[in-house]
Amino acid sequence: MKLTYLIIFSLFAVMLTGCSDCESDYDAVGVTINDFTARTGITSMISQACADTHKNVNCIAQTNNPSSEYYGTQQGFVVQCNSGQYKFDLQETIHAYFPMESYKEKDDPFEKCYDYWVYDFFSTAHKSEVPLPINSIQIDETDYNIWYVSIGGTCYQWNVANSNYAVTK
Repeated sequence: MKLTYLIIFSLFAVMLTGCSDCESDYDAVGVTINDFTARTGITSMISQACADTHKNVNCIAQTNNPSSEYYGTQQGFVVQCNSGQYKFDLQETIHAYFPMESYKEKDDPFEKCYDYWVYDFFSTAHKSEVPLPINSIQIDETDYNIWYVSIGGTCYQWNVANSNYAVTK
């Protein structure tokens, strides 16, 4: 009889405490360009200048693909000016302004685990798992704070002068 009570109590305790082998999931999702520029203070407008050549010899701008999990498309870019004294990394900036968010998606009411949204790239809709590719990035030849960024085939002119990312000469 004691063994029966012990088994019933053990099952009840497991139901109350939840599953001990709980694993969290991390879903890489995107942010919209408008949300990103609003939070960072970067001024953005659609432009036709991405087709032009704006070669700034003091700044290196290149697209990067930090991981193959992004469907093989370029999801970020790095701008480095003045021999490395200035560096802007898109993915690091997205992580800073859009921190990871937890959400509960478990059907089991006793499950204590959370899943997480990790903001990693640009997308057409907030929290979309479909990334927009970064086609190119160029720095204006006369004004270091003007960047021409082609995202998903649309050219944007970014002005970073009034943001935390202003390039100092």
